[in-house]
Amino acid sequence: GWLPGYGYQTIGANYTGIDRVLDIGKHLILPATTLGLFFMAVYMRMTRASMLEMSRLDFVKTARAKGLRDGAFVQPDHRHSICSGRSSDKAGLMLEGFKRFTGNKGAAIGLVILLIVILTAVLGPLIYTDSPWRMVQRPFLPPFTVEGLPLGTDALGRDVMAGLVYGARVSLLVGLVSTVVALVIGVPIGAAAGYFGGLVDDALMRFTEFFQ
Repeated sequence: GWLPGYGYQTIGANYTGIDRVLDIGKHLILPATTLGLFFMAVYMRMTRASMLEMSRLDFVKTARAKGLRDGAFVQPDHRHSICSGRSSDKAGLMLEGFKRFTGNKGAAIGLVILLIVILTAVLGPLIYTDSPWRMVQRPFLPPFTVEGLPLGTDALGRDVMAGLVYGARVSLLVGLVSTVVALVIGVPIGAAAGYFGGLVDDALMRFTEFFQ
């Protein structure tokens, strides 16, 4: 079909170059969009909440009380001075942020897992040069029974470890594309809902609820 709902690429097609890229992209559209629409609702609500919170700040209320129209951009002067004072210490701020991030055990473990997946996806094809679809042994071979097959084989005699290594690339691609879809759709909708409010906000919120 035009938009396959499964698979990473067309089996047996042997595309190369741009044709292979387009073939992989065609297979990613449906799964990535399905995941992205769910997270789109999350990003939309977060952006809307940020817009509403900003509109309730004291300097915004003061500017509107003095006659500033709603569509104008407002920024207090003290923010500029604070940012200018900190610009010389950006490296220190980044280091402090990294220390706080690594101090969180959950965040640190998540970062390690993500790095392992990325390294597996990048270096895996260099270790497993043959196709992961190739039958290498008898089916249902238990793990650690044959050298070179640490996780054994599946129902068709294919190397399970090779399948996991090549599958990491698919997982990263789907995650990346779905996140981009969620951000591109969710952030503008959330910003519009928080900015205009009223009927526009209600209509966009009802639309978002379809995906949650």
